[in-house]
Amino acid sequence: MISHSTDQDLSLASSEALTKLIQNSLTFKESLIKSGFIDQSRFILINDTSPNHVKQYILDVISNLIRFGADIEDMKILIPILDKISDEKSTQNQEISTKAKNLRDLLSAQGVSVAQQQQPSAVIKLQDTNTMQNEELIKERNLNQETKEKLLQNLSENEILKQQLQQERSINERLKEELQQMREENLKQFKLVQEKKDQEIEKKDKEENESNSSQQDHEDEAQDIAVEHELELASSGSNSSLLLIEEQIPFEIRISPGSYIKEKDQFTYTSTIYEGKTFPISPAVTQGIVKCELKINQQKDIAVGIMKSGLVVPFGKYIGNQPYCKDCVIFSQSGSVFHNGKTKAGNRVINDNDTVSIEVNMKCSPRTATLFINDYQQIIFASGIPESVQFWFKLNYQNDSVTVVSLKRLNRPTSVKIPREKYVKWE
Repeated sequence: MISHSTDQDLSLASSEALTKLIQNSLTFKESLIKSGFIDQSRFILINDTSPNHVKQYILDVISNLIRFGADIEDMKILIPILDKISDEKSTQNQEISTKAKNLRDLLSAQGVSVAQQQQPSAVIKLQDTNTMQNEELIKERNLNQETKEKLLQNLSENEILKQQLQQERSINERLKEELQQMREENLKQFKLVQEKKDQEIEKKDKEENESNSSQQDHEDEAQDIAVEHELELASSGSNSSLLLIEEQIPFEIRISPGSYIKEKDQFTYTSTIYEGKTFPISPAVTQGIVKCELKINQQKDIAVGIMKSGLVVPFGKYIGNQPYCKDCVIFSQSGSVFHNGKTKAGNRVINDNDTVSIEVNMKCSPRTATLFINDYQQIIFASGIPESVQFWFKLNYQNDSVTVVSLKRLNRPTSVKIPREKYVKWE
């Protein structure tokens, strides 16, 4: 209580209580000394931070121990400290210095001399040094513990930051995936809108062409043409008098797989879904007179024609749109003929089970392409075609079906000049 109290009254009360116990109990005196009281007192006396009143009361208690017969053997270690305190000149510590001197004299009176304490004094000094070193070690241990706790705290904070970073990365990955999905969806929607626009343009073109003339007018006109054709043939010149010789030309259709089926060992193609599909027929025509015959098995929106050799129209694209229409002539199902945005109506409508033929004449100038429906020459033909062309046909709606029957080289043209004929000029 004396050593730890900063309250002077409390320290005084503790000192007086100890003095009474020392006076009245031999056992208490012995227990107090054996408990290390002398060592603790020495430490308090040499510690500059100990309050003065505590030092005074400690000196009083030690004096009472000596007066009331305590064993002074353990008090030898106090002599160097008492000598040091006795030499203090400070007026502030004068009372402590006086008590220390009196205690030193009391020990001397009991037979404890300076000579006797020379050897223990060195030991005491070493003990003091060890005590101070122990205190430094304790402070250092406490500092190390604080440092360790801070390191653990930093590690914990780093782990939290690491988890937050991982969460942010996961969020970024998810956002990246969602953005990619949005892009793909937008691209898909764009393609659907573009296809719808192409279909609307194609439908509009058909409606405009069909409005120009009715099917009945076409059929009547075809009958007139047939009569005129027969008259023309009867009165034609040297070409009609020549015997017609036809030479079969092997042909093929090289096209990627898609939304169609082809019958085995035949050149019959049938559309399986609504999608524009253009089928070029090889080989290309570069000289002479060549005729391609096709059978229209079933149709809702088919077309036939010629194209500049090598033109490729991807599935899903309409051959009548740019950039393809400038390199082809289209004989449509509605009876109109198209080329590069120009349209002329007047041919007969093409129906199911009709046989259509296109005759290309590379000998005449300008070069021509003429359409026949069920062997009747149609009045709208193409003029000024390129030096190298290919025949083609187009399927669009589901179940549209065409068979390529033959490709023949002729020794003379079967087309003749007929009344009211018109041409679409290739430009």
